[in-house]
Amino acid sequence: MTLASPLFLLGLVAIAIPVAVHLFSFRRYRKVYFSNVAALQEMQHETRRRRNLRERLVLAARILAIVFLVLAFARPVIHPRGANITPEIDATVSVYLDNTFSMGQTDSRGILLLTAKDRAREIAAAYPADTRFQLLTSELRGEQMRWMDRDEYLSLLDEVDIVPTSPSLSQAMNRQLDLLRSTRSSARHAYVVSDFQQDATDTERLPSDSTVAFTLVPVAGQPHNNIALDTLLFLSPVSHVGATTTVQVRIRNLGDEPAQQVPLKLYVAGRGRAMQTVDLSAHESRNVELSFVVDEEGALSGHVETADFPITFDDTLHFALNVRPRVALLDIAESSPSESMTRLFADDSSVRFTAMRETALDLTALNRSDMVVVDHLRTISTGIAQALHSFVEGGGTLLLIPSAEGDPSSYNNLLSLFSAPTFASFRKEVRHALSPDHEQPLYSNVFTTTRADDEEAPSTQGHYPTQASASTLMRQVIGLQDGSPLLWETPCGEGRLYVLASPLQPQWSNFSSITLFVPTFYNMALQSLPVGDPYATIGSDQPYRLTASYDGQPVTHLLSTTDGSTRIVDIHQRGGRYCLFQHDASTPAGHFVLTGDDRAPREAVAFNYARTESDLSFLSGNELRNLVNDYDAASISVAPATSDLTTYLRHRHEGKQLWPWCIVLALLMLLVEILLLRLPLRSTSAPKPSK
Repeated sequence: MTLASPLFLLGLVAIAIPVAVHLFSFRRYRKVYFSNVAALQEMQHETRRRRNLRERLVLAARILAIVFLVLAFARPVIHPRGANITPEIDATVSVYLDNTFSMGQTDSRGILLLTAKDRAREIAAAYPADTRFQLLTSELRGEQMRWMDRDEYLSLLDEVDIVPTSPSLSQAMNRQLDLLRSTRSSARHAYVVSDFQQDATDTERLPSDSTVAFTLVPVAGQPHNNIALDTLLFLSPVSHVGATTTVQVRIRNLGDEPAQQVPLKLYVAGRGRAMQTVDLSAHESRNVELSFVVDEEGALSGHVETADFPITFDDTLHFALNVRPRVALLDIAESSPSESMTRLFADDSSVRFTAMRETALDLTALNRSDMVVVDHLRTISTGIAQALHSFVEGGGTLLLIPSAEGDPSSYNNLLSLFSAPTFASFRKEVRHALSPDHEQPLYSNVFTTTRADDEEAPSTQGHYPTQASASTLMRQVIGLQDGSPLLWETPCGEGRLYVLASPLQPQWSNFSSITLFVPTFYNMALQSLPVGDPYATIGSDQPYRLTASYDGQPVTHLLSTTDGSTRIVDIHQRGGRYCLFQHDASTPAGHFVLTGDDRAPREAVAFNYARTESDLSFLSGNELRNLVNDYDAASISVAPATSDLTTYLRHRHEGKQLWPWCIVLALLMLLVEILLLRLPLRSTSAPKPSK
């Protein structure tokens, strides 16, 4: 309890007045002569003890009347927990209004967002007219970080609508805290008006600052059963005409009841390509695979959809697939490409085969290539090794075919950049290889029957033994019978390095003459095509990896295939790959095409809404209070579910005013004094006379 005017307590010195009256009696007695003493027996008796009690009670009533009267002028106030700042002097108020998808649901009073807007208006009504306000929504836009008067705040509040972004509670509160810390106000208040979904309420990360009073204002949301398509990815890295592409989609049942015969439909380029039904138990998640054959090249748009009601924003997942017509393959040799590479790729219409001599190598050609073959070079210079390493890190595929006369130390300088196994000296001896593992990604959809014991496998008359350590990275593709690798793969950044331990020349290996040669190296080339992300999540800071090269060809427009609208985007090179960065949280879900200034389509991209709003599980007011109490944040409180938030906030800020009660008690004490003075203190009956 505090006193608004404590100087009035000096009035308590008036207590000395009734005390002095009590100690010094100014009453004058007069004499009464009785003719007959016996007449005294008919009088009511007043005892000294009863008279003293009455005088003390009267004194107490007078003292209390003065005390309550003085306290009424001193204005005592009881402040509740968390109201440690006086708001009516230089106050600044930040209000975060949750306008995510979940706020579009309805409760007993209507749409949650409209209820939340009413709460935000009640917050403004609890403050003086000259208070400065700031309105922050789920978009967390930079232009929202400014102060305004109450009229402008109420005007902007009417314009707030549902948006697809979904920041966490800690992100919103930290943004409010950053803005309030920059002010010099003596009263800093922050409010969060939300339905407080469980997935977005990260109480363990909430800010705590004693100079800012946070108030959480719950708007009760209603839980719903919901079926959501959560994520989508391509299982097949090959994206050329004739390839079978498998899409894996994750479907979730977020309700408390099982769902039977949930339909899943796959559409590509507007045509239905696959369909499947799924049975889901309560709260079950399942990965479902849908496959289709790529029958055209270029920028393809597709989506997977299901049917669910009333939550529909998460029933569709859009994706983009960019099918390249040809693989750009660069062969680097000392004089001319080897016969095996020329025979396999030179006349293939799906491969753009380019050969360069080592001495005339243009390193910029690496940026225009999907796969590079180091074709029996005897030495590899340091500059070329560094350029090849950057090429692989950026998403390219490199195949190293050594020469029998090669310098192992030169090869090892390149291999060490990839943390790959290194070569020992070339060894001339016959070695037979084992059959490859049919489950290797390199042999996906190659073998139609199970592996036979007599399956043809390569053999070598000479190879480079490998030296590996605990820090080396290697996945064996084809191994020799002695356990050493003949062909292995080492991942690096966004790309892959393939190393062959034996030359492909006929005197050293029969690999180029057996059936396994074609699918091994042909798939190696096809899988070198860059595979972009299937879609981008709206509001996410993660870059969207693209498939095309945009070196020297700026792309500035994102063209919607639905309504023809355009948006500005940023494309930058990261780790050798071109990535799209979009900062517009209002971008709708759907398909788009990247275009340049000439508006010619370059690449298809897709956007989907975040799925953080799919789980409609909310925290009640009591649950929220328990979490805040467990977090032990004294500057954070939870507003009760009251119909009059304005009155509650005024009482909370200004405290409970006790001066009216003090006036009532002072009047009551005066009434008690009057009653005591009028109360007869004589005996109610006279004693009987003696006989």
